Amino acid sequence: MKLRNGSLVDYVPNHYPLGYIMVAYGREKYGDLFWSKVTHDAAAFKSPIYPFQSAIKKYAGVNYKIFQTEAFNHFKQQFKADGVVKPTKKAQHFVVDEEYPAYINDTTIIYVKSTYSQRPHFVIRTGEVEHEVGAMSVSLDHYFSYRNGKVIYTTYKPDIRWGNRMYNDLMLLDLQTGLEHRITHKRRYFSPAFSADGKRIVAVQMDMSGKSQLHVLDAVTGKLITAFANPKKYTHTYPQFYDDKTIVSTSRDSVGFVNIVLTDIQTGERKFAGGSGTPVGFTKVKSDGILFTRTYELKDRMFLLKDYNLFELQSPAHNGQLSFYQPASTLNKIAWVAPTAYGFRINQADRKDTRLIERIDNGVYDAPDMGITSLTKDSAASILESMPADTFAIKPYRKTTGLFNFHSLLPTFSDPNYTVALQGENVLNTFQSQVMFNYNRNEGYKETGFDVVYAGLFPFISAGFDYTVDRRLLVQNINVYWNELDFHGGLQVPLNLSGGKNISGLTFGSSLHYSKTAFQEVYANVLNRSYTYVSNTISFSNHIQQARQNIYPRLGQTFTVDYRQAINGLKANQLFLAGNIFLPGLFKNHSFVTNLAHQQSGQDNVFSFTNNFPFSRGYVAENLFNQDKFGFNYHFPSLP
Repeated sequence: MKLRNGSLVDYVPNHYPLGYIMVAYGREKYGDLFWSKVTHDAAAFKSPIYPFQSAIKKYAGVNYKIFQTEAFNHFKQQFKADGVVKPTKKAQHFVVDEEYPAYINDTTIIYVKSTYSQRPHFVIRTGEVEHEVGAMSVSLDHYFSYRNGKVIYTTYKPDIRWGNRMYNDLMLLDLQTGLEHRITHKRRYFSPAFSADGKRIVAVQMDMSGKSQLHVLDAVTGKLITAFANPKKYTHTYPQFYDDKTIVSTSRDSVGFVNIVLTDIQTGERKFAGGSGTPVGFTKVKSDGILFTRTYELKDRMFLLKDYNLFELQSPAHNGQLSFYQPASTLNKIAWVAPTAYGFRINQADRKDTRLIERIDNGVYDAPDMGITSLTKDSAASILESMPADTFAIKPYRKTTGLFNFHSLLPTFSDPNYTVALQGENVLNTFQSQVMFNYNRNEGYKETGFDVVYAGLFPFISAGFDYTVDRRLLVQNINVYWNELDFHGGLQVPLNLSGGKNISGLTFGSSLHYSKTAFQEVYANVLNRSYTYVSNTISFSNHIQQARQNIYPRLGQTFTVDYRQAINGLKANQLFLAGNIFLPGLFKNHSFVTNLAHQQSGQDNVFSFTNNFPFSRGYVAENLFNQDKFGFNYHFPSLP
């Protein structure tokens, strides 16, 4: 469970590396059809309890735990020659991630620091003394560039309307004042880097189709100076100014080979500097050459490209480390990031203690198979190289493809409503559907329903129906019960207002409801009726980023307004207001949460709207005409 779900205290790689290990080993040990059989039985719930683990036991002949252990041991054998680096402390949990070091001078570095209890932030370290500069704005990665007291990085900005459209703008941070501002708008930039004088920035522009270009921009205004054509469709990463006239970057071609490429700023002409085929990244330009990380044999190591000659950098400070990423250097110092069981950690060494070992770059990279020989035996091996450069006709995709595609069973809790919903989306993600069951603890009613939302138009169009059993109302000290059928349709306008350090959203909409009641037999002739009403809602949420261990955001607000009004000649209305304010607690991962609510119903209402008032936990009351709440909760983890 920990391997699959992750951990709040330990560093556990996500499901991708776990999946690669399990899939590769299972195919190698039990044949090409092993996973098709396992996934078929698991998806069909051939065993209702732990269907995936049961399918593995059926086709592997061993239980899931043994299968997992054998898979790990297989890959451990690939690194047995490296020996074992013993941890400095026993049973130590995750400590901190330290990423992308940049030298301010020989004794001072700036880097991004993040923990499970604190969001990513910039830190300046001199010796062992650290000074926190400030939190990063919401970002897809933690890459940044430093020059002359300024930091440039990219910040995530979603489209206000389209959920699958997002932007990555350049954010400029002044370390002296601590102030930052965006210098581009609605662009998709990655891996920005300053020029030597700090007046220009080079970055990768990645458009919605996946095509990349190198852009040179003004470092103050963000104005585009030069955009380099990319006729060979390279995918660029980690560009740097090699000098005033040249840009160096790692560039992957359409076949998948990665090279270090020099681009002439004046002419746009490109030439290869080295790397031919091997995975390369994290390029940094220094006075004696180009510093970067490159895969060599089974490890990711530091290399220096100097006068078109390739050298591996080694230092006594490496101390058995297997991988070296995000190198940085001055004339006298060198730094890199190494993964550990406690997070990514920055290491430093004196340049005079490093040694250069020349490596021959023959332009060929044979990736190690990690003992998985089935990869080369499959008919799909190297299929990309044999694929013809065909073109196909473009035609509209059928919008009804997979229209009702249920995929998730999701429980939600929004007091007083407890809901379980079977949710689905069509292939184009423009049509959502759900079958749900809801229990309302205020009235004790049970509700089942079916709802759909079509997002191909704006505003969104919603429709559905619900059937509610055992609605309850206190009339002259007698509980009156009835069932209710409700058909509804309406419009929704969801807006994503996230940007900078805040994650924000605003949704408003209106829906028309037709309801028909079925009271107990004794009241049926008097009280049974049908009625129509309009429900108008507005909801707003805003909060800063949460660290993994934060129970709630350390700062945030949510507010909801719902007004219901009868429109078919009957007199009935109800106003509902609710809000939450999130504040930091006394310690990290502690939270103060203030709850506010108001519900007001017309005293002359001829029928009763549902009671969604959020009473304090463990308490219920009748659906009164006027109700107010002020609540205060303090949340903290039960374990340190």
